[in-house]
Amino acid sequence: MRACYKYRQLEAGSCRIKAVIEKVERRHHEEHMQKVGKHRYRKMPAYTESIIYYTWTVDGTEYHDDVSTRHPMLRRIGQGDSIPMDYALSNPGISRAYPDSIRVRRRRAFAY
Repeated sequence: MRACYKYRQLEAGSCRIKAVIEKVERRHHEEHMQKVGKHRYRKMPAYTESIIYYTWTVDGTEYHDDVSTRHPMLRRIGQGDSIPMDYALSNPGISRAYPDSIRVRRRRAFAY
């Protein structure tokens, strides 16, 4: 329900800016078994997740959020780099970030 509300707010009116990355965490998840049915399991492969914490300022108020991606990192990103994002004009706290569009020296930071 919350995701639909956020989507509607962003579609009603949004502004694209570049937010500043505060920190980047990488978490490795091991291979595990996931229950699919009453007596069935599925093997889930191991993967590495990148979590990007970012901040932006609108009318003197600072907002914080994070976004995660499973795409492999091609170029190192860190504190002070920028991430493209949209925020809702009706409520600047609602945002949508695009980690696959991060560029380092005009080259993609993540594979897709």
